[in-house]
Amino acid sequence: KLIVNGKRMIEYDYSNLHPTLLYQLEGLTPPQDSYTKIIEENFATPGIPLAELRSVIKIAFNAMINAKTPLKGPPRGMALKKHGISWKELSAAILRSHAPISGSFYSGRGLQLQRIDIDIAEKVMLKFADWGYPILPIHDSFLAHNGFENTLDKVMKDAYKSIMNHEI
Repeated sequence: KLIVNGKRMIEYDYSNLHPTLLYQLEGLTPPQDSYTKIIEENFATPGIPLAELRSVIKIAFNAMINAKTPLKGPPRGMALKKHGISWKELSAAILRSHAPISGSFYSGRGLQLQRIDIDIAEKVMLKFADWGYPILPIHDSFLAHNGFENTLDKVMKDAYKSIMNHEI
């Protein structure tokens, strides 16, 4: 619903960016959705709102990648009791579901991923700057004029491949 200079904007993001980076850096094929995988393998209980639980898992996953030592409790503001899950259960579920990359958890590796993320974003923004069109980065997504939806998708994929040597 954002309008810039009278033109509607669209947003594209890199879904599962940091988990995908971790898998590909290890030479592995990433799951389709790294966060939903955890739900399906550990918490697929009727009555749990999956979209809300996925958001909680995403926060926990990324906190565990960024932390240098195991966290004794959940990140501030995370309402696990609402889902009937303890931090110990959630942390163990993430480690179990992502055993192939478990060495990256509690390693502080998040900074490396952020650097790669920045390098990819820079390529996307510079491409649009070369064309003389504005693009707004927001974490792992971009806002551009809606006439660029196909172009934005391609530029993002190309930027990712040029940095990672893999498709996303």
